Amino acid sequence: ARRAAAANASGGIRTDAAVTAPRPAAVANANRKPLGAEARGGLLRPTNGLVSRSWGDKLPGGESSKGIYIQPRRNSDVVAPVDGTIEYAGMFRSYGQLLIISTSDGYHILLSGMGRIYASPGQTVKTGEPVGRMPDREIPAPELYLEVRQAGTPMNPARWMKSG
Repeated sequence: ARRAAAANASGGIRTDAAVTAPRPAAVANANRKPLGAEARGGLLRPTNGLVSRSWGDKLPGGESSKGIYIQPRRNSDVVAPVDGTIEYAGMFRSYGQLLIISTSDGYHILLSGMGRIYASPGQTVKTGEPVGRMPDREIPAPELYLEVRQAGTPMNPARWMKSG
């Protein structure tokens, strides 16, 4: 059975929660919350899969992860985890295909590792709307990178991740 990470009460990651992507109709009817500290659970998981690396994990080269890595099935859809405006969509340095979503309350959501991006800069997206697709390859296993930033400072995405 596929398992994935969910935020626990202390903001850490546990890997005992089954993950299923929300259905678009259910997402459209859900109350969306801003990302601020009062909005725990306001960040939708952008794709199904296991969390393969968590916030703070050591990466090759010794740096600490400033986000989480989700290992979905190949060719999986990627959806907008929040309502917002696309600030950037395209190749960027070591991120590869990078999508940056700006929220109305000053947060930036970074998604990278996609094989294809559907959204364009300036476009408004709604939570749950398809914004990309993971690569159609098995080796190496594709990973979607998710990072949350406020005023340029990376923050642990698990603090806002919708559980379940």
